[in-house]
Formats: sequence, C-alpha cells, structure tokens
Amino acid sequence: GIYDVVPIIDPSFPLSNYAVTITEGKLYVNGLVGCNERVTPTDICRQDLGGGKVRLQFTWENTSPYTLYIPFDSPENQFKTKGKVTFLEGTEYPPSVFPAGGWGTFSIITQGDNIQWEVISPGCNNAAKSPTGTNANRCPVNLEASMDLDAQVLGIEEVQGMAYPNPATDYLNLFVGGQEGQIDVQVFDVSGRMLIAKDFGVTGLQEVQLDVSSLEPGIYIVKVGSDSAFRIIKQ
Repeated sequence: GIYDVVPIIDPSFPLSNYAVTITEGKLYVNGLVGCNERVTPTDICRQDLGGGKVRLQFTWENTSPYTLYIPFDSPENQFKTKGKVTFLEGTEYPPSVFPAGGWGTFSIITQGDNIQWEVISPGCNNAAKSPTGTNANRCPVNLEASMDLDAQVLGIEEVQGMAYPNPATDYLNLFVGGQEGQIDVQVFDVSGRMLIAKDFGVTGLQEVQLDVSSLEPGIYIVKVGSDSAFRIIKQ
C-alpha cells in the first residue's frame, strides 16, 4: 500500500546543536507477486506523424491485488532501445505507481521507433516486455483525436478508479460520493463521439449502475458530472 509518512521528533531530544528540516513523504510497501500477477504491457500501437515522427501508445494492466511502486527509469521500469532514438515534445512516460487491478495508457513521440518497454514486478524476476515500436500495429483510431477529447471535450483532469468492474461486460457501477440531485453521465468513444447520456437522481447514494451492454468491445471514456472522467474497457 501507500502511506503518508510524517517524522516525529522526541520532544526530550536536545536540538540546540542541530539544524532540523522536517518533510513529509510517502512510504510504498509492495506485496510480492508471482509472474501470473504482475504489471504487464498488454498492447502497443503506432501512429506515423510524418517527417520521421512516430507516436507509440502503450497499454498496461496490473493484475495483482496490490498497488505496486516501480520507479520509472529504474532497471525495473525502463525503455530499451536499439540504435539512436530521440524523444520529442509531448512524450509521456510509464507511471511509477500501478494501482491494484488497474490499467492505463501512455504515449511517447519519437524520432525513430525501435523502442521496447520492460517492467519487472516485485516477486517476479522476469521482465514483462512490450513489442518494439517497429513491430507495433497501426492504432485503430487517431490518437490526436483521443487527446483532444481529454483536453477539449472533457476539459478536466482524468480521475481513475471510480468504476467497477473494469473491464465491464453489461453493467458499470460508478462511484458518485455523497452528491445530491441530478448527476449527468456520458460515455464517449475514443474519437470523441458521445454514445450514452443518462441522468441519475442521487439522494446520498455512493454509486449508480450504468447499462453498457449496447457498447461494442473497446476503450471508452466515461464522464461523471462536470469534474470526473476516466477510461473503461468494454469486453
């Protein structure tokens, strides 16, 4: 788990000869998992931007019951490259904190695409590896449109972990906290097209149930009210 760490100094300890700086931080405690329960790159696709520029989108999943802390750019969470690769403006990087049972995506923009992502989960010595960028399939949708959806259509920062089950089949349970009144829920595909819009009357309920059985298998963005959005997978 993840814990807030606050240093405490014994008030009886003499401090007159010391300069003391106190900062708060995080303590990450990783559960040890087997290789069948680990962070795994599940997909990679590529979009040619012209002029030798390539965008690679990685999808990952943490199948373990633990939130795992694997610092990016450590030997356990890094990119491997063959030949010269330049990372360009707009590049994202793999996360360092992987929520239990969670998943996500990130994109990198390169001048050259011979890149492979490797991640080693605590308790499993074998690296989970993505395909290389040169072997990636073309992305089925325009990633620029997907980014514009997040930044312009939704206009809010993405919040994860607000829905279950994810992946979903027929129904999605949405956390709405202790809100009161009407809550508007919208579902978009990754091109920005709204497919579902439904209002829920909430009177202190913690969650509502949304029927997603009509959606085709794929990735969708769910917007809840005016300040929460997250991606889901429909199986």
